[in-house]
Amino acid sequence: VEARLGILHVASRRVTSSGAKLINGHAVAPFDCSRHNCSMLSGISRSTFSKLSAGISEVSRISQALGVTKTEQLKRELVETSLVETVYTGYSNQGRVCFEGEHPSPSATCGGKMESKDKLITQDLAIPAANLDVRITLSSEKIMDPSISEPPAGWKSKRVKRRRSYCRSDRSIKWQIDVTEVTTTSPN
Repeated sequence: VEARLGILHVASRRVTSSGAKLINGHAVAPFDCSRHNCSMLSGISRSTFSKLSAGISEVSRISQALGVTKTEQLKRELVETSLVETVYTGYSNQGRVCFEGEHPSPSATCGGKMESKDKLITQDLAIPAANLDVRITLSSEKIMDPSISEPPAGWKSKRVKRRRSYCRSDRSIKWQIDVTEVTTTSPN
């Protein structure tokens, strides 16, 4: 299960919540993502990121979401981990190749894996009163080949994901919060 922050839109307009809205004296029909093809402009600005995330060095919205509101509790009650992953996507079989760390890297000690990721259901939550909307997706991932030394030809994009994950050390809250910076390049 993954929840992403971003802006939901149809064509060039941000999605509005259910019910007609009065804009400039005219009733405007709402957008319903279940009936229309809503897109998600994923991601947040650096300034929004800095407001959300302070790691475990100070109380932030992330620490508060995990139930920690006092500075002296941060390092005792929260765990922060880091991960770098390189993902090659765009294959005709909807597969993707994942490598731990940055790829290619002369210091890499392990190979990658070919996997497929199938989205099972997506729920969009338009939050007009906020700067960002939420998209929640339930997906199934299946490893197709656990041992790939190099990405096969035919990939269309390479994504390097630098992720910091936060959770409670006692796991009293079952979710974790991932903050991921993604850099995308193409073969050319």
